[in-house]
Amino acid sequence: MTVDAAYMPLQRDFFQRWAEPLPHEPATAFFSRLVGMNLQTSARVFAQEMGIDGRELRPAECLEAVRHLPIKGMAHLVAATPVVTPQTVQLLSVTVRRKHWSGDYPRYCPACVAESAHYRTYHGLTAFTVCPFHGCDIETARGGNDSLSWRHPSLAETPDGTPIGRRLPRRDQPSQSFETWLLGQLGVIDVWTVPLLEGVPVRIAIETVDLLGRVAVGGWSRKAPRIGRASVTRRAVVEKGFQTLLGGPEAVEALLESIAAQAGERLGPANVAWGLHQSFGWLFNALVDGERTSRIMSAVQDAAIAVAKRRGTFGRKTKRLDVTGTDVACLHREEIGRRFGISPKVIDTIARYLHIERSVGGGCFFLYQRSDVETMQREFDAALDRKSTAAQLGLSAKDLRSLERTGVLRPFFRYGGATNRYDRFRASDIATLAPAHLPQIKDAKDHGHVEFTALSRATGLSGGDLAAKIERGQIKPIGRSCYAQGFRNLIFSKDVVEHLRTQKICALQEGGRERLSQKNIGLTRADARAVLGISPTSLNALNNGGYIQTIRSKKGSTRECVDRPSLQAFADEYALASAYATALGCSPYSATRTLRTLGVAIHGIDSQYVKGLTAFVRKADVTRMLGLREDPITKQTEWARFWTALGDRLSAHKSIFRLFKANDRPSARLITGDRRTSCTMLIVQTASASQHVTMHGRSAMAPPSVAWSEIHRSIENLAYAQRCHHPERDRDQVILDDTTLEVIVIARSFRQQRCNDPSNK
Repeated sequence: MTVDAAYMPLQRDFFQRWAEPLPHEPATAFFSRLVGMNLQTSARVFAQEMGIDGRELRPAECLEAVRHLPIKGMAHLVAATPVVTPQTVQLLSVTVRRKHWSGDYPRYCPACVAESAHYRTYHGLTAFTVCPFHGCDIETARGGNDSLSWRHPSLAETPDGTPIGRRLPRRDQPSQSFETWLLGQLGVIDVWTVPLLEGVPVRIAIETVDLLGRVAVGGWSRKAPRIGRASVTRRAVVEKGFQTLLGGPEAVEALLESIAAQAGERLGPANVAWGLHQSFGWLFNALVDGERTSRIMSAVQDAAIAVAKRRGTFGRKTKRLDVTGTDVACLHREEIGRRFGISPKVIDTIARYLHIERSVGGGCFFLYQRSDVETMQREFDAALDRKSTAAQLGLSAKDLRSLERTGVLRPFFRYGGATNRYDRFRASDIATLAPAHLPQIKDAKDHGHVEFTALSRATGLSGGDLAAKIERGQIKPIGRSCYAQGFRNLIFSKDVVEHLRTQKICALQEGGRERLSQKNIGLTRADARAVLGISPTSLNALNNGGYIQTIRSKKGSTRECVDRPSLQAFADEYALASAYATALGCSPYSATRTLRTLGVAIHGIDSQYVKGLTAFVRKADVTRMLGLREDPITKQTEWARFWTALGDRLSAHKSIFRLFKANDRPSARLITGDRRTSCTMLIVQTASASQHVTMHGRSAMAPPSVAWSEIHRSIENLAYAQRCHHPERDRDQVILDDTTLEVIVIARSFRQQRCNDPSNK
């Protein structure tokens, strides 16, 4: 039975012979050498018997195993032994990143081993590629039975007896290389001063040399060159990267200038054809957007700024690449956001609200004209929070929310949090509300007039609903008092009370097809998706991106509905790229690639837009590129016009149903507002009751447009019957002259909750 070494006490009396540690020898190599001196053939077996893990000799465990020995060089052994953590390694009092050190297998210089058969700890740095004393490569014997490992007691030869040492003449002075600079920082030799590396930590110097070396070896590339591929060796990377730093800032700038000159018409990361993405390729992410930004010397970033400014491709996307004091015609939204102290995404929302067009250079570079920025600055400074807005309008916070639901007033932007308490309202929008030009009336009650608050109490309408009616001209005040502010200051005649009472919402229509909620001034998310023909995820992405706005649906509800004007504005300007598949003569999945080939700008709302239905294009761009006079997708077929007319009827009659999508075929899907019922309808044309002829899309004649209303009424009646669980009514007939049209339910689905009672609409 074997016992786990982790639970065994350390057997310190196993060492019968020992020696002094050699210069810069770590504890792992010293432990293996002592194993050989004690006439053992495997350090793994010796360590396992001693009580430490022999499968993976760790520096800390090896140091603990030999710490009791009476040797004079224990302090030097402790300094040469790496202190390894998951992120860093401390070596000779210098801290580097974990990936900068290779401790799994010994790395050695053959000439150094020939002079003294022991391992030098600084050879474990991956940036140490050439011995500065002999000029030969640092080697690693790995693979097969001849692999050199810490478990092998002798470092002078491989397990099969092959010597690894090779006699080479020693140089009088170390070469001027990055390895020499590293040895100086580690305290092995005198410090060699390199002006550009003065005061730079070793870990940052290693990262910078690696980055510049890959740039110099690989040239312009969309992806970072990987060591070991396409003749990219680590020695060449280290040499070229350090030679660039030796040349000073001028050499670094010249290297980046040459990379930018190689860009030409190539596309940068994420297929960006403009700005720093295109000029520097993969290097842009390493300098600006990647996680390595803080690990690269600032001198390299300064050189990138100088090259970008000189070439006119400066995108100014991040804090590091800022041009404070530089006179430029356009400002990036990142710069504007820092000036305003808000998120850059809010800048786009403000610009869309003010109808300010942005200058899109490509990718994520959104620039705005300096004059437009000044306009946004004035509006931003004058914006009021929710509390101040309600006080200026003379409304309570609850009434202000009610006014927002009517669409008369909408927030300018949201700043500081995710809830509506952080909304800001535009000062000019507030100033246009609550007319102040009316004559002043004293003692309104004595003259038989009604004040705003009394009118709200008498009619049961909220202050927000009354304010909306005033702005829409449905009721008109006759004067104002001097005791309140905003809408609360208005005075009305008593006739307005009776007028509003007669306009109360009447009972439900026959069949219960009218929606119960009449306060939903916006579209539900299902309706909005049907208008655009997109998925819920895509609709959420449009909302998060600020393309469409949402408003609170009704009193006491936590749901938000889509603002009609913002949705209509987006639908008028944009369309799905897949919608042009028919006009392009390709499949919907190839439409995006085809349009991009034609030079049409693709506006994606997530990282997967090239594969799905979340790629939008401007209708005007497609029409112009195709050389047409009007948008191709505006030409609807007979069936598409038929279903569009059905959708308009359902909306006009406030039906509980809505059309999911206008299809170019005789079948369509209807869903309810509560999303508990879904019916798929099929229209079948028959010459007699026994003969059915199904119409298929463009190849068939659609019903005459004059009879659409009858068919629409039949579709709605049948859908409502299915919602009320009347399975016997799965079809309905409409007779038009000599033609009989049958509306058939070919599929239906519903949830059990609240669907069995026909009175629950």
